[in-house]
Amino acid sequence: MDENGDIMGFTIGHAQCPALEVPYDPEDPGIFSLWRPHHTELHPEVFEDMGTRLLKEALSAEEPLILLDEIGGSELLSPSFSSALYRVLESDRPCVGVLKGIRSARNMVDRGKLPVDILDESRRLHGFLEEDPSTCVIPFSRETADRAGEILSRFLDDI
Repeated sequence: MDENGDIMGFTIGHAQCPALEVPYDPEDPGIFSLWRPHHTELHPEVFEDMGTRLLKEALSAEEPLILLDEIGGSELLSPSFSSALYRVLESDRPCVGVLKGIRSARNMVDRGKLPVDILDESRRLHGFLEEDPSTCVIPFSRETADRAGEILSRFLDDI
């Protein structure tokens, strides 16, 4: 966030340090998307290095589940991150997270926030999850919030 409290971009981080809104620091090594006045500056190398490392650490940790927040954006364009993500999803470790919808990815492409290549990767991820019988993708909206919360609560209770 800038000095006016406006969002300037997004950073990747560890789930044990969930800072949702932090002041902008140009030295932050986790910044992967920075909004400029007329374009979005993407830093996919953040996923190649830090993102891949965080996924590998999550898979080897002894925590009861892996938290994946906002999966389905520019990180899918990183080959090492994508590979590590699919290893996590194919593992026996329970995961819970937020999956960016294909329509949302399309909107970001249309607004120039993401490259068009992201759509194929997003479709691939959605298809992978929908075909896995052990995966439950829960659509979320204002209308479905209560039901989604109940399903999530049951999932967490079973871990």
